[in-house]
Amino acid sequence: MVLLGDAAHTAHFSVGSGTKLAMEDAIALSRALERHREIPAALAAYEAERRPEVESLQRAAQVSLEWFETTERYHRLEPVQFAMSLLTRSLRVTHENLKVRDPRFVATVDRWFAEKAVQQSGAALLASAAGGLLFGVIADRYGRRERNEYSVGWRDAMLIGCAQALALMPGTSRSGVTMTMARTLGLTREAAARFSFLLAVPGIAMAGAYEFLKLATGDGPPADWGSIALGMAVAALTGYACIAWLLRVINRIGLAPFAIYRFVVAGLLFWLFA
Repeated sequence: MVLLGDAAHTAHFSVGSGTKLAMEDAIALSRALERHREIPAALAAYEAERRPEVESLQRAAQVSLEWFETTERYHRLEPVQFAMSLLTRSLRVTHENLKVRDPRFVATVDRWFAEKAVQQSGAALLASAAGGLLFGVIADRYGRRERNEYSVGWRDAMLIGCAQALALMPGTSRSGVTMTMARTLGLTREAAARFSFLLAVPGIAMAGAYEFLKLATGDGPPADWGSIALGMAVAALTGYACIAWLLRVINRIGLAPFAIYRFVVAGLLFWLFA
């Protein structure tokens, strides 16, 4: 006896794929029995073919479940935005394949996002220009250059942390605004960059710990911890190399190129949306 569909494996009902699983299982089993004369070999081939498909669906179902468990995050979305979020919640339905299924709805969504982009472009333009002015002209040129990151006290940390909140504004860089505040408080270029990167560590660590907890305690398929560890190691090494290179560049040429980049972005936004 071979179990198929929900009897063998199931997914959260929010993706509604129990019947689909059963039909695909039956087709795969029939094909495996046709290809292999020995039943154990046929069952092994059937298992090898279906397991990746089922696990993929179960991962999507887990994401869908989490969407419904946190619906309070989406209560304030506008109707079009809420509908798009609901339809793409499992990540199996994307903008492109939804466009094939319902082009009129996707066109409505695209118009909504375009209108929002135009509305936010003014704030992004001002933020980019102001950031370039503060970043490259005032803080970097006139800031004192005598303090290292070890001299940062509670007052400095609070001011830099509050400045980081400005990154919520469109067109504002988190690292740029924290480095600007650090330079204003008298940190050297390298110290400002180091502290800006260090400031991101707690948030990244907590987000990573949360994802680890979900993987360890979730109802989905078991995580591939070896691949996760390898990915983390590669990301850590490449990230460290990139930061070391960037610190050398900042020490050599300063922050002026980044300020010029922000002025260029501000000009581009003005040209596109003015």
